[in-house]
Amino acid sequence: MIRINSFLHRQRLLDITRRWFYNQMETGDVPALKAIINYNSIWMGRIGRSFSQWLFGAYAQPPIVERVVTSKGALKDLLVAHPPFENQRIRELIERYREHPERYFRETPFSGVIYEGVRNGISTYVGSRRVKRVRRIAEKGARRVSDYLYEQIKARADALAQQRADALGVTKKNLITSPSEMVVEFERAERRIASDIQRGRFFRDALEFVLEDVFGIKIIVEDEEQPGLIRLLEESPQCQILEIEHHRGQYNATNVVFRYFPRTDELLAAPLEPDTLQRLAARGMNPADAQNEFRDFVLSGEDSIHIELIICNFEQMLESEIGRTMHEDRIVRQRIQQVYRGPLARNVSYLMEYIFACGISPRTHIDAIPIHLWNQYMPDYFDEVIKDLFHIPNFREIE
Repeated sequence: MIRINSFLHRQRLLDITRRWFYNQMETGDVPALKAIINYNSIWMGRIGRSFSQWLFGAYAQPPIVERVVTSKGALKDLLVAHPPFENQRIRELIERYREHPERYFRETPFSGVIYEGVRNGISTYVGSRRVKRVRRIAEKGARRVSDYLYEQIKARADALAQQRADALGVTKKNLITSPSEMVVEFERAERRIASDIQRGRFFRDALEFVLEDVFGIKIIVEDEEQPGLIRLLEESPQCQILEIEHHRGQYNATNVVFRYFPRTDELLAAPLEPDTLQRLAARGMNPADAQNEFRDFVLSGEDSIHIELIICNFEQMLESEIGRTMHEDRIVRQRIQQVYRGPLARNVSYLMEYIFACGISPRTHIDAIPIHLWNQYMPDYFDEVIKDLFHIPNFREIE
């Protein structure tokens, strides 16, 4: 169901998500989710470090310093600290940020690495890399599925209206339908789709919801240098460009999706670090087996992954972090403006988050999938389900 092209073993993840949407769990699914989510995170980290040092080194003087950050505040602070050049708009944005930094979502979680290098004689931000947090992956995947469900519900509701028109001997165009009748038909269509899912026959086998931006790199390159950067990727034997999309309007940037063929043996040479092993242990995995498991996981996976590269100039980067197209504002709008929020959409969201939470929770076994798309749940129930995954006492136990 969900295909993440930045992952290895992406077909296995697709198969698990499809079956769990039908409440069909198999033995080994939970360990597989843990391996897919955690080992891919390590693998993307190694690829990202190697590729980013090469890429940023082509556009900034050494040393290229990398710094792991956990919130967007660190990235925004670095952006405004040493701008490589200034104009009226850049000064205006920086002054506003420094006057009221609390208005800029500084605490937003950010699982990434920021890079600093020398440009125009100034040590400045040159780019960053990040892997989407599991909650954001789940949210984006759920939105794709919910949009599809909404179109299918509308189509079935339209078919019900056509049946009503046929029974009355009029064309659907001339059918007078009250708002209450439209609601009834929409809810009937929704229930029929929920029933089809319960019977395991709604989603086509070939249906895939593809996520291309789970692993992303952003580089700051001024406009006149950007064609050269595209050529650099085209000439690299490790890169195969799949898509180039130019965004023009309030926010100007170029998104490049490319297939990356890593030098696997080089990237596997280093052992897993102690803090990585501790993290895996906290997530229910055996650190004694992790080194061999990680190596086998990589060698048995696909030979390439997809990376999204975002290319923009410094001023546009400021706009996306502290200006008129601030990333956090866009996320808030997406959540508010989601068209379909019915029970199927809510349950898809719950289940997607649960699938990815399984991968990072300490639990090594679950008896059954606790969320069925065709059921009705209160949000309180989902809160309890997630608490149970992480051994967090629920309110009944502490009252």
